[in-house]
Amino acid sequence: WVFQIFTRTRFFLWTLLVFSFEKLIYSIPVSFQKFDSGSMSNVQWNFLQSPLVKIYYDNDAHDLARYALTSLNHCYPYISTLLGVKFKNDFNLNGSTFAVQMQKEDVVVSSFNGIVAIIGNKLNGPGFANPVTMNIEAQMAKPYDESFFCHELTHRLMYEHNDFSIGPLGRIWSLAMFPSWWIEGLAEYFTKSFGKYESQTLLMHMALNREWPTWERLHALYNASSDENERGYVTSGAFMEWLFNKVSEKNLGKIHTIVAHNTIVPPFYNAVDRFLLENTGKVSEDLYKD
Repeated sequence: WVFQIFTRTRFFLWTLLVFSFEKLIYSIPVSFQKFDSGSMSNVQWNFLQSPLVKIYYDNDAHDLARYALTSLNHCYPYISTLLGVKFKNDFNLNGSTFAVQMQKEDVVVSSFNGIVAIIGNKLNGPGFANPVTMNIEAQMAKPYDESFFCHELTHRLMYEHNDFSIGPLGRIWSLAMFPSWWIEGLAEYFTKSFGKYESQTLLMHMALNREWPTWERLHALYNASSDENERGYVTSGAFMEWLFNKVSEKNLGKIHTIVAHNTIVPPFYNAVDRFLLENTGKVSEDLYKD
């Protein structure tokens, strides 16, 4: 438990630093600063939008932006339904393909009107669903698969369960109490962003050779080599699928409401394990060993 507290407190402090720094940066997303893409001070920004999605993009990346817009429009109704999250604009789109047929009391209604994504095209980099700004940020020199945008959208919608009407600090604290294998595993369970058949092949290889990532590695997915990162993400996605098939509660929106609430009730760090213990009789590490 000491390791878990240290790991999650470090995440909280790092994100808090990003939150502070974000207030000083208006030209580009903070996540872009991690890569050798320069200040991008001479970039001409433009935007595309649909009723629920707005894309800000480098003016040279119009095709990437249109692809991102189409991908997010396509993913949103399904992931929104699975996680029980809607935007305020949903309720103004009667008859639209975006309108998810659920009652207000059954869902978390975001304080945001819709999805915002910021797309750069200077190099290929990972995506980032920013829990501070609630924007999806991505640098890509060529189009990624649609599942990439669905993966980041899963994070973005999950954050709504961690808000507590407090804003960024509430989301950061709550997310810091979630293990990385849950956060990334949920997105991989939904999207198979490394490829459906590629993920299945990798899982078969790890099973046949008994080369599963260690439990410690699944808690450190963001500090891993490329191969360890892929193995960790794919394993986390398969583990989440197995867990959701095992628990009696099948409503993922309700599950995340319960687990998120556990993150603000002492001892905070075992929010996921409390839910699993109540629903399976075991904590996550023992279930992973199974």
